[in-house]
Amino acid sequence: MQGGIILREGPAAKSSTIMLADYAHDWILSVNPAYTEFLCVPEFTEEVEVRMYNRIMEKGGRAIVITENENVKPNDKTAVFIHPKCRESLACLYQIVVINFTLASMLGEGWHR
Repeated sequence: MQGGIILREGPAAKSSTIMLADYAHDWILSVNPAYTEFLCVPEFTEEVEVRMYNRIMEKGGRAIVITENENVKPNDKTAVFIHPKCRESLACLYQIVVINFTLASMLGEGWHR
């Protein structure tokens, strides 16, 4: 709930957890160099997750990847947060900590949406 409020009220950032199925037909058209995507993908091995990430990179966007897959490496357009291996149903607990911290650090004096 807290993370959802921050995502709604804070900076205009997107979260893949609610849009994974729609990426090819909808929001991917809005990706530009100012776009940042939170990719909450515990394993980051599914074909659709990898394709989605690649499309964001092709269109000049950036990504914050929250995963347990230690093979995912950061680069100049991708930040990677590795969380401990756990059941997928518990991964959201690690993801929300990273999202809350990241978005809270973006909010500050004079911020606006």
